[in-house]
Amino acid sequence: MKGSVIGLTVLLCACSVGAEEALEEFSWSKLKAEGRLKNGTVVPTDAGKAFESLAVRNEKSEVRVITVLTIDRPKITASTYALRGEVSYEGVEGTGHLEMWNHFPDASAYFSRTLASSGVLQSLTGSSDWRPFSLPFFLKDDPRRPNKVVFNVVLPGKGRVELSPVRLVQYEGVSVHTAAESGTQIADHLSRMLSGGLPPEYDDVVKKGLAKEKAGRISRMTVRGGTLNAREIDPKMPLVRVLPGAEIRGSVKILVDNPLPASSVFPVGWTPSWGDHRASARTIVRSARPGRTAYQVPIDLKAPAKPGYYFLAFACAGQMRVSNIMSATQWKFPDRWDDGKDIADLSFPQIGWAIEHGWFPLMESVKDEYQTTYYGGTAVIVEATAGGRAAWWTRRQVQAGGGVAAGVLAVVCVVLFWVAYRGKARTFVLVALKVILAIGGICLILGVLAVASSQHYSVSFPVLLLGIIFTVMPLTVIRAARRRYEHLELRKMEALDAP
Repeated sequence: MKGSVIGLTVLLCACSVGAEEALEEFSWSKLKAEGRLKNGTVVPTDAGKAFESLAVRNEKSEVRVITVLTIDRPKITASTYALRGEVSYEGVEGTGHLEMWNHFPDASAYFSRTLASSGVLQSLTGSSDWRPFSLPFFLKDDPRRPNKVVFNVVLPGKGRVELSPVRLVQYEGVSVHTAAESGTQIADHLSRMLSGGLPPEYDDVVKKGLAKEKAGRISRMTVRGGTLNAREIDPKMPLVRVLPGAEIRGSVKILVDNPLPASSVFPVGWTPSWGDHRASARTIVRSARPGRTAYQVPIDLKAPAKPGYYFLAFACAGQMRVSNIMSATQWKFPDRWDDGKDIADLSFPQIGWAIEHGWFPLMESVKDEYQTTYYGGTAVIVEATAGGRAAWWTRRQVQAGGGVAAGVLAVVCVVLFWVAYRGKARTFVLVALKVILAIGGICLILGVLAVASSQHYSVSFPVLLLGIIFTVMPLTVIRAARRRYEHLELRKMEALDAP
């Protein structure tokens, strides 16, 4: 898993690299004539759009899954394929989405969902005019091909959705390496693409978890923000891009929901997915309070030296110690590490599920066997890439260095003006003020470069502010000092001219 992207993480990149082959286009009116259209109303072409569409509606304030298309025995031969089209919607309550279920001959099924905040994988919220969507799926080296593809519209409450005719396409000659090298930005929807489906052995525990989640009786963790390498973490897509081997510093704010009573022990911890698993497990709190609690988790470690996708996993459960959680071992038995079931060994679909739901299914070691269960958890994706940028300095360095620099500048300017007021060391005073002015100019240039290189505002803004201060203050003092020296020189000349 480590060092490579397994699943859908690079699919949009792949779609822009490989040659697209259209397998089939589905007309809603044709499907209706064939008796294959189970839901929705066909809307003919009109002045507002150049194509027919299918309108579906949820009239109730409860979740409705609307199947609009079932493709039996699709003619998919490539490992990368997608359903593509356009969508518009009106008055959608909550966050709805489109989803594609991919069914295989061994009865397993995996999904892709549009749950991102923007782009072709954007979720359905409120109202929107026509925009493109894509439901991609990536099989990597799996030789299997789906024997059925199901296209659904999922609405959590009332709302109306319209769909253009959809196309089933595939992409030939696309590999993980080629896609990753394309450089296409996928950060905004990476975690949702990671939710590419869970293995069938988790079906029962997922159903139980979803029922408890709906009832509000499940352990959960969510990322609420934070800053890593002077860049803010987006809770919707917690991702940090760093240079391989670079420092990762900052903090992540997490929210923990503990449904257990105060008498229960409820440890909370985190671990990176690289390095020694046992040594990397960190404790956030030995036992969280019942209910909802926020924690600011300090992060200070080195990114993996090998480029690829990794993660910082945060987890909580009704165990005795954080080591029980991170080794995925029931607390009654000795911790079982490095068996491929540690939290650091979670698959990317499990991590994607955790980011989306605040909990995830896993295999827990119980004596000499494994049982399916679920822990509360979430994650921050770490992309180690040569294209990543390290922050020039941290917020702590900015606060300390900026404060010291401004304080020293104020003292120096006051001393220089005092010397000028006394009429002493004219050349030294004016040269020193010009040097400070030059430093201010350099700070302004650095600030502009920081903005141009997409450094976080906590990097660029303090430098620009120092540049302005280091420019305005010496200019003001230079003018005042020159006037003072000229005044003293004039008084000296008047004294010499006096009879």
